[in-house]
Amino acid sequence: MACVGKDKQGNILFIHCRSPYSVHTFIDILLAAPLDIYNMMYLEGGAEASLYMNHNGFKIGQMGSYETGFIQDDNQRSFWKMPNIIGITKK
Repeated sequence: MACVGKDKQGNILFIHCRSPYSVHTFIDILLAAPLDIYNMMYLEGGAEASLYMNHNGFKIGQMGSYETGFIQDDNQRSFWKMPNIIGITKK
């Protein structure tokens, strides 16, 4: 699952979880975490949900996996072609 949100201090949160939680369970996990979430938007779930970041030498790439009735295992190890991308650059 991929989400973007904001905490009560105004920080933007990019959140990715590979584990196959239901949306309701995932929300409960996030609300119990010390993230001070103010609001959040669901972006994608299952094998298509991805997160890639490359900034100042920090690089992370995570892709989704399990999806009921589609890919029912944890063997997904490559990114899908992405029709929707959120890109951020410094002004």
